[in-house]
Amino acid sequence: MKTLFQFSNPENIKRNDPTFAFLSMGIQNDLSRLQRAITNQVIDALNSSINYFQMINLITLLLQTVLYFLTFLIVIIPLRSKLKKISEYTIKLHKLIPDDAYTEIIFDKSLASGYEKLDTGESKIIDLILLVVDCIQNQNMRDIRSLTTEIQQSVKQHFMMEENLMHEVKFPHEQRDLHMLEHIRLRQRLTIICDNFNSGQRAQILGSLNYFRSFIQDHFVTYDKPFGDYIKKATGEFCEEDLEIPEEHQALFSPSV
Repeated sequence: MKTLFQFSNPENIKRNDPTFAFLSMGIQNDLSRLQRAITNQVIDALNSSINYFQMINLITLLLQTVLYFLTFLIVIIPLRSKLKKISEYTIKLHKLIPDDAYTEIIFDKSLASGYEKLDTGESKIIDLILLVVDCIQNQNMRDIRSLTTEIQQSVKQHFMMEENLMHEVKFPHEQRDLHMLEHIRLRQRLTIICDNFNSGQRAQILGSLNYFRSFIQDHFVTYDKPFGDYIKKATGEFCEEDLEIPEEHQALFSPSV
């Protein structure tokens, strides 16, 4: 007790005292245990922080994966619908693209009216139409605009020439009016086709092929051939007995006309 009391006062401590070494060793052991405890706490805190950040990273990764998946669904569903529509439109457009049957059109006797002035203009129109068909087949859309404009001008000039001839040869009023109404209808449709294409609606030019086909097969044969026959009879280019008049056109050549 006396010894402890002596060491309670620092002035009484002496380095050569045996008890000093014992106390010094005890203090060192206590400090070592305290250091290990603090070190373990720091390590535990670091491990806890690492685990926490790893968990945060894992949650973030899962959230990113979910967001990427949702974004993919949000994008791919409308895109799939758009691609389906594009595919459907492409199929429809391919059906409109002319085949070899269009390129085989030539101006022969089945289309010719037999009157040179009419046939020259019609032959030029068919040549221009075939150039448009060739551009579409080769996807040369740049030249179609100028070609359709040229067709429009050629059709206008040809129809004006036809209508002047109708007055010159005194074509019957009823047939003349029907023929001129057909001219108006065809020119209106051709104007719409050209306007749509010039405004950037290039797909419209594919739909114009049916119009060109109708133009060639219907107008030239149904309207211009009987008109050409009438002109030749009116101008006396051949004798009436040499004229083979189709039954549907005989009204034009009846004595009452």
